[in-house]
Amino acid sequence: MRRIVRLVAGCLFVGFGVMTLQKPAEAVKIFRAKTLDIPCEFGDVSLDKTLVACGGSTEGSTPENFANLIDASELKIISSIAISSSYGGIKFEPKNEWISLTPGYYNQNAEYSLWIPSAGLLKSNTSKVRRIDAIHPSSKKIYSINDKGIEVYAPENLTTGVPNSFIPLSNIRNDDRKEIYIKKLSISQNGRFLVGRIGSRDHAFSHSDLVYVWDVESERLLYAIKADIFALSSDSTKIVTSNYYRNGVTAESGRTIFLWDLASAKLLKQAKIRKEQYYDSRIRRNISIDHGGVVSLAISPDNNLVAFGNLVVDDMNGYLSTNGMGVVDIRSGKEIFYQELSSPFLAFIDNGKKLFVGAKKLTIFQIN
Repeated sequence: MRRIVRLVAGCLFVGFGVMTLQKPAEAVKIFRAKTLDIPCEFGDVSLDKTLVACGGSTEGSTPENFANLIDASELKIISSIAISSSYGGIKFEPKNEWISLTPGYYNQNAEYSLWIPSAGLLKSNTSKVRRIDAIHPSSKKIYSINDKGIEVYAPENLTTGVPNSFIPLSNIRNDDRKEIYIKKLSISQNGRFLVGRIGSRDHAFSHSDLVYVWDVESERLLYAIKADIFALSSDSTKIVTSNYYRNGVTAESGRTIFLWDLASAKLLKQAKIRKEQYYDSRIRRNISIDHGGVVSLAISPDNNLVAFGNLVVDDMNGYLSTNGMGVVDIRSGKEIFYQELSSPFLAFIDNGKKLFVGAKKLTIFQIN
């Protein structure tokens, strides 16, 4: 019997019902609390929420690349180490004993390294597995992506390079893209769902990314959502998605954030973010730009707030590029906070009382 996988596109979804989460609470106040001179262009939060690992390059004419381990409550560096510029991902081992530094998806041939902060060591890969892209919360499964799918290893099998199982990457129904590959892989904190962002090297479809969701136990593909960016809720019940603008993606989809039920793919809520404006001296007035898009996402522990980072590019003139970040209250669907600030990494910390915004520097916002 042929298996049919559901494709959920934007707000076209099964059920047609929009679910109300709860009544809006009192107004949320957000203000900048501190900026640290710590590069944080990519990062991860430990399973127990006490630590944040950041990686990236410093500012200046001769930038240097570092990985830093930060105490989330004290906002202090615990450990720091120089790294290669090829790294684009960082993952905590669930017990915080080591941290995996993984090359970005543009460096598929590079290999991961293990950082052991307690010893101040960065160990080169001695196994036969090139990448560590996701680690099961139980530590019993490690996931490594390649061009054909996802290799699943028991930790003791990393040295042999022989996976315990393999999840093939294949096109879902009505997906005509060629040369698809996994750009990002995450696992829900309850260990039930594996989520990947699927891109294509086919130039005819390079504008069309999808998010796949697999069941961890059966390794079966459950559904797909048309989206470029995703983030998982800490209670493993929700997934938020959006798009960034480029040729073939409508501006409106790049201004919309969707909240879905992770288990069923049912659309729960959606919110709009602002149209960017700038002053055009040629016509002497402000103009709105629809060519924005969301490039990073994070959802608060209570699933009420979604932080986003966006990038605006003026395609007509080719000279405007604006980085911004903001917060929407997903209950009301309204944007409640915005600042012009680069934000490739976002994370809610301290039970949602702090928002980490990472780029060349790390900015912390207080949420009351």
